[in-house]
Amino acid sequence: MKPLVCDKTDVWLAGHAHHLEHRRDSDCSADIFVSGGGGANLYDVKPKTPEVNFAASSHGFLELSVVEESINFAFISSLGETLYSTERKR
Repeated sequence: MKPLVCDKTDVWLAGHAHHLEHRRDSDCSADIFVSGGGGANLYDVKPKTPEVNFAASSHGFLELSVVEESINFAFISSLGETLYSTERKR
């Protein structure tokens, strides 16, 4: 996946994996978000590492707010709680 996104896009959004995750590898300029916390059985997540900013074995979804100067991201739990949020400036 890295050859497809690194230095070619600001953000990569993915689904289907059964967890929630935000990662940014030191050798990649793209923020990578996995929003796969739907209704199926969840995957276990690895402990936090330098490239993983957030990971949760939780049902939920990724909310995006795009404005001219930034994109705001928030992982929301199935109970409506904000689990994690971050902003990417342009």
